[in-house]
Amino acid sequence: MSQKPELSSKYRFSLLNEQTMESYVSFELTARNIVLLWCALFVTIGSLIIGLVVFTPIKYYIPGYGDAHFRHTVLVQQQQIDSLMQANNRQFVFLQQIKYLIKGNMDSLHAQTPMGTESIDTLAPAPMPDGLNIPSTAEMQLRTFMEANDTISADTSIAYLSVLEEMELQTPLQGPLNEAFDAANAHFGVDILSEIPSPIVAMANGTVILSDWTKEAGFVIGIQHINNIISLYKHNDILLKKVGTFVHQGDTIAMVGAKESPNEVIHLHFELWYNQIPLNPANYINFEPN
Repeated sequence: MSQKPELSSKYRFSLLNEQTMESYVSFELTARNIVLLWCALFVTIGSLIIGLVVFTPIKYYIPGYGDAHFRHTVLVQQQQIDSLMQANNRQFVFLQQIKYLIKGNMDSLHAQTPMGTESIDTLAPAPMPDGLNIPSTAEMQLRTFMEANDTISADTSIAYLSVLEEMELQTPLQGPLNEAFDAANAHFGVDILSEIPSPIVAMANGTVILSDWTKEAGFVIGIQHINNIISLYKHNDILLKKVGTFVHQGDTIAMVGAKESPNEVIHLHFELWYNQIPLNPANYINFEPN
């Protein structure tokens, strides 16, 4: 009966040339040496892997790993992202309501935000029957408010004037006024006559938030300025700027010249809004030619 090899039994490992039988490499091995060699190889590879994980950024890709500073940084960034998403939601609702107001679609003021939350607007206008030009509840409430407060208080006017004077507004179009501001009758701007199609310029720096055609006002362009100020330019023939474009004061943004009927004179309907309140542009801008 053959005996099992012991750990101390020696074996010779040789590398020979098959043709000449010349030995190139030859060394002795034991079972114990082979086991130790494998253990050393395993420890070396394990040490390299542990060192690679501990001392390189690879460790951050391991689920659940990370030091206190890293976790704090991630938490702060998550909070900032959440705040930005909420601010973006509010801005989206605000811009949608401005667009609906410009287009005369008052029933759409209760639009849903992208996250599915309700609009911040609290007005509940009644639906208008098809074919009837009946003011909505929201419009009637605005008319009632403007009639009850025939003019804005002196303190409020001074505040508006101070904010707008700091901006040094530029005249979007020089020309005589055809129709004045009359908020009580839902005419929230001024109509500036133009003998020939003329360029319309931005009254101040801002970002284009609306550049579209509407049934009530033709081609309309709206600009969001600082201090929650919005300027609207209606009855244009051509729009030259797209939504999201930043414009500088004096940049040409449109060409006036559109007429809804053959008997209508060419004019620009210009509106000025501050904190969602319509202001009389003639109080802050001189439209008459020098």
